[in-house]
Amino acid sequence: SAVSVRLASVYGPMDRATESRNFRHVPNRVAHMALAGETIRPNSLEPVGDYVTSTDVAAAILALVDAQHLNYRHYNIGSGSSQTIGEIIGWARERVPELKAEVTPGEDANIVQDVTLKGGMWGAYDIARIMRDTEWRPRPGKEAFHAYMDWIAANEN
Repeated sequence: SAVSVRLASVYGPMDRATESRNFRHVPNRVAHMALAGETIRPNSLEPVGDYVTSTDVAAAILALVDAQHLNYRHYNIGSGSSQTIGEIIGWARERVPELKAEVTPGEDANIVQDVTLKGGMWGAYDIARIMRDTEWRPRPGKEAFHAYMDWIAANEN
């Protein structure tokens, strides 16, 4: 039998813009900007997303593959919570205390997200099924984000 997964907004090691995918999620962009000493200029601190690292996604898929019994054919994989841009910038500031961030409306913003998108694919994904059927649990958002910043510092510079 087959199982399908629905992924939340994935970021992590090896995540980069390419010709076929010219997009990077907020945690990727904030982490890189913070570590590069760039000023982060979001259009708002309020937009949300359910962000999950690629390493947590890999562990979740392996947990589904290795499960003795699955009760469903479809599983959401995400953090199970939503984080605001402001929270993610705060996590980055814990690692880079001199980080500069300023809300910047219009064309001068370097991170632009729609503040009205709070539910559906932009809100927290319900991960109850995978948590019932496997031992997999996503890492807390801040812990996963800090691990990603550590990976960038060790591998990309």
